Amino acid sequence: MIKSIIKILAPIILIIIIIIIGFNTYQDTLEKTDNPLSIIPSNSSVILQFNNASKLNFLLRNTTIWKKLLNINHLRITDNNLNKISTFLKENQNIFNNNPLFVSFHKISANSSNILFSSNFSIKKSSTKKELISLFGNTLKEHNYDNKIIYQIDKNGKNIFCSFKGNIFFFSTSKILVENVIKESTSDENLLTNPNFNLIYKTISKSVDINLFLNYNALTKLASIYTKNNINIDDFSEWISTDIRIKDNVIIANGFGKLDNPLKNYTDIFLDQSIRSTNIINIIPENTSMLLAIGFDNTKLLFDKKNKLLENQNNFWSWDKRRRQLLDSTKVDYNSLIKQLENEAGRFNTFSTKSNNRQYSYFKSENSLTTLSLIQGLIDNRNDYLGYTISECKDPYITSNLFGSLFSCNTPYFTIIDDYFIFGESELSIQNLIDNYIINHTLSNNKNFKNYSSYISTKSNLLFYINPGKTLQNLKGKLNNNYRKNFTFNNDSILNFTGFSIQLSAKKNLLLNNLSLYYDPNFKEDIKEEWIVQLDTAVAISPQFVKNHFTQQKMIVVQTKSNRLYALNSDGEVIWKKMIDSRIIGDINSIDVYKNNKYQALFNTKSHLYLIDRNGKDVEGFPKKLPFHTSLGHSLFDYNKTKRYRIIIIGDDNMIYNLDAKGKKVKGWKYINQEDKIIGSAQHFKVNNNDYILKETGNSNSKLLAINGSERVSYNLEATFNKHPLKIDNNGTLYGITIDGKLWRGNINGNATESSISEVTNQSFFTIDNTTSEEKEQYILTNENSFFIKDKEFEILNSFHFNERIEEIYTFNEYIIVATLTQLYLYNDAKIVEGFPIKTDGLFNISDIQNNGKINIINSRDGTLYNFELAN
Repeated sequence: MIKSIIKILAPIILIIIIIIIGFNTYQDTLEKTDNPLSIIPSNSSVILQFNNASKLNFLLRNTTIWKKLLNINHLRITDNNLNKISTFLKENQNIFNNNPLFVSFHKISANSSNILFSSNFSIKKSSTKKELISLFGNTLKEHNYDNKIIYQIDKNGKNIFCSFKGNIFFFSTSKILVENVIKESTSDENLLTNPNFNLIYKTISKSVDINLFLNYNALTKLASIYTKNNINIDDFSEWISTDIRIKDNVIIANGFGKLDNPLKNYTDIFLDQSIRSTNIINIIPENTSMLLAIGFDNTKLLFDKKNKLLENQNNFWSWDKRRRQLLDSTKVDYNSLIKQLENEAGRFNTFSTKSNNRQYSYFKSENSLTTLSLIQGLIDNRNDYLGYTISECKDPYITSNLFGSLFSCNTPYFTIIDDYFIFGESELSIQNLIDNYIINHTLSNNKNFKNYSSYISTKSNLLFYINPGKTLQNLKGKLNNNYRKNFTFNNDSILNFTGFSIQLSAKKNLLLNNLSLYYDPNFKEDIKEEWIVQLDTAVAISPQFVKNHFTQQKMIVVQTKSNRLYALNSDGEVIWKKMIDSRIIGDINSIDVYKNNKYQALFNTKSHLYLIDRNGKDVEGFPKKLPFHTSLGHSLFDYNKTKRYRIIIIGDDNMIYNLDAKGKKVKGWKYINQEDKIIGSAQHFKVNNNDYILKETGNSNSKLLAINGSERVSYNLEATFNKHPLKIDNNGTLYGITIDGKLWRGNINGNATESSISEVTNQSFFTIDNTTSEEKEQYILTNENSFFIKDKEFEILNSFHFNERIEEIYTFNEYIIVATLTQLYLYNDAKIVEGFPIKTDGLFNISDIQNNGKINIINSRDGTLYNFELAN
């Protein structure tokens, strides 16, 4: 019996002894191994814990997203430094034992910051520590600070300062930062003794490759070093800890922060609030570049907590004073108004490359009619627009007054869509919002946002979303000059970064954080708004393009209804402006009058011919009075490309006048005035080295003239056209639609035919796609709100239908441009180009204004000039 008991107890006792020995050894290890977090200064804003630092370079460089991030020069420099450190740790694994590497970011003065690196090592003797320093670099000096040695070493020509705390090795290029570590490490208080940090530190997983610790408040202070203007975001949130996972095209960080009661930070107001969907994405424009949205279920509680936070920040008195002033002057009480609001509020920006982003704010009401009645005292100047009312609000900061300074932006105009009150900077910005909503160009329908949205939770208490590819250039412009010069990247290389977001969701006393950065390998931007320009009055003519020999680009020349002429460069900046006598008729042409490769702008009004140089000055002798008043634009011909220009004017007396580049009548012009009224500007074409000038009369009495004005071709079949311009193909064949709804064709031999085509009516437009080879020449015709593409046998190749009648159609390169009464479409590859239609006043033009292979559409809308650029 005893032997049996001994047999059973012996292995049990042995196991217990092993456990005790193992536990004691573990305790010894804990006592002897200091956590580098205990020496990192508390003012750090970002801490990265690399749990497998020796494989760091492989981990990062093996993903597409990191490779693409290296197009940003600062990240490329950081990557090189991390690679060197990773290699060093790998080569000295016997010393560092694959211990985590900590990289922390610090503000060290009002205008400077630096990075601290720290890790554990396994050697004890000071002599061996010096050997470690020698591995790291050549020692230049030893500094004594607070009874600790700081080693100044040379590492590839750069000064680095290193020191030790127990078995922690730390270094930085800033001596001040290393001194701060030594000074603070003597205190009993550190990050690990901070209750909030210690709580969230316990939630991390050390099995992941990287942990991220982030202090939002400290990060705001750090960022203010680099920006022109102070970032006025106080007391937003403190420490969070996350686990980072890097996939090929996305970086995701998930973790927790702490919610406090009593209130300390803005995020604490979400305590006891349920998460909600961000449905505003179904309304805001697809070119939204930034969205800050909050979701909640108890509006009154949120409002009261926001006010309590203002009290804690000593800001409540000034806010309440403004509230009482509004109550006295408008009878609008925010304490009553807040009870009518629900679920959502926020702000957003829409993107424009060269101009300032448009800013908006919003909140959702339970019932818009009830809410509208409560704010009647704030409302001025109502205007109707496409079935929506745009009003002016006497409190342009109403959203921030209700929901906090995070949403502070000057937005005095508003409209209501699906119970959302949406506020914008101007009436025009609200119109733009409505335009996009009506045609479903919303963020939720944007294909790039859809690709990214799988990484965003459908519900949260706070969502901050930006499109990095669209905002990075603008953010760069907000940096201080010194930092802006050194912050470089290729714009095209970052466009595929289509989403970065931070989502916060309350979970009892914890705040769940989800951060993600997404690289979309399939991103393709078909159209982007480069800039907008508002001129003195509405645009009066279609924008025109004139060569600028100085910039090797094109100037955009446009006239407003005040008869003021503007010239803009490719960035939308006004180069010059001048008044002229009356409205420009027809096109503005580029002309090199002096044959010195310096171009001028040539155009006419009803009474004068103008020639203006690139600086907006009249060329000597101009403007020149026309031989007779005209209702048609001039034609400019350079028959043999020798710059021996001819300017053709069609007078209201039905006479064709031939002028030289100086505006003088050309001798030898033989044209004889005829009875049929000329209805179109002259057109020139060449077939088999023979020159032809089309005199268009609206019927088959149209003639082809020789360059001396004598008659060259007349037609044998009588027909009257539908007042749409005749078109000419590569063979010199003329095409027109008759008032009988037939297709008329006349060739250079004088023969003409008429054909009945099922889709053609007497209102049809006809144009020719002769951008392809002669064998593949295609014909395009319209029928009310449809167009048809036909081959040379007039068989239908493709068709498309619109909701409005087609008012204009023509081709440019591989595109078909279609304008209805209010919309402009681009058609290519059997479909409408993504991003279209865009709203238009019907005054637009298309060209490559920068001569960079990218097509620009200069479009007038609601009195404003827009530049849209097509992707390659």
